[in-house]
Amino acid sequence: KFCGEYLELNSAFDSNANSEVIGIEKLKKIVEKNGEIYLKDNNFGLVKKVITSCEKNSVKKLTSVYTKLSIKKVQSLCRFESESKAKNIVLKMIENGDLSASLDADNVVTFYD
Repeated sequence: KFCGEYLELNSAFDSNANSEVIGIEKLKKIVEKNGEIYLKDNNFGLVKKVITSCEKNSVKKLTSVYTKLSIKKVQSLCRFESESKAKNIVLKMIENGDLSASLDADNVVTFYD
């Protein structure tokens, strides 16, 4: 028996992973709606990893269209809640080798791939 809340989460992730850069609004709404179930099932840590993966996918999609973007534009296109959140995600991705890019003093990201 499959739990509908998990299928809904999977569907939201798949729609983000297979579409244009649309951010993670749908995914967050589902997590908000079903959060108590994920917590009760002791799976909220896994759900947080899904969100993080979706955020990374949103940034990676930018590399196929842009060579340079301001952090403000990354925040806008990926629909992150703030510029600082966008900057932190980009810096962590660069640091972890998930993104071939650099960030200059003017908060402009240059993508290398």
